[in-house]
Amino acid sequence: MILSYAIYMAGGTVKIVGMLGENNAKVYSEGGKDYFVAYVDRRNEPFFLGRARLNSDLAYVRDDLPPKVKRFVTAHEIGHCKDTVDSDSWFGDEFRATFKPMLKDPAGFLATVAWKIDQGGPI
Repeated sequence: MILSYAIYMAGGTVKIVGMLGENNAKVYSEGGKDYFVAYVDRRNEPFFLGRARLNSDLAYVRDDLPPKVKRFVTAHEIGHCKDTVDSDSWFGDEFRATFKPMLKDPAGFLATVAWKIDQGGPI
């Protein structure tokens, strides 16, 4: 769970300080709202490719991912941020966060699945 964080500029780079330390970040604007994505060291996020809380404005994505995978995971995590459905279903949450990015970027989706299988982890 992402509890609190601070956002600031350092030499033209957006930085986020939060539960996973200080990280470089990017701002993505969609639908008139800004979403902040912090790119974190794998040591701080060893089990997931990314994480975000539903209906929030901040996501974390591992910085060591291949470019196509990172692009898709970023879109997926922003999908979680944009999700306003209050559900107890993990499958429903993941489906809603994956469906639109998968339609927009099928190559990124397939690259993510292939990379995850190659790494020996669950999809």
